[in-house]
Amino acid sequence: MTPPELTHALVRSDASREGRARRSDGGFVILDVLLGILVLAILLLTVIMSVGPYRQRSYQASAISDARQLGGRIEATLSDNATLVGADCPPVKTH
Repeated sequence: MTPPELTHALVRSDASREGRARRSDGGFVILDVLLGILVLAILLLTVIMSVGPYRQRSYQASAISDARQLGGRIEATLSDNATLVGADCPPVKTH
């Protein structure tokens, strides 16, 4: 009968001859971890590429909203003060 250490060594040598990595303790092989990281990186890249156009549209919508608010404030200032600056200047008379 062979001792357990020798049996374990024989199983490992058989696995290396077959070209596969066997783990008797149930842990991950480094290749499994690298493949997991690769899959996550591909998913993250896909998400980032698909979100780009939506971000651009949101920036454009924000700029349009800011321009409309600014126009409303300018109109309010002109109607309240009859001038853009707000100083005590008489209105300009046109002939």
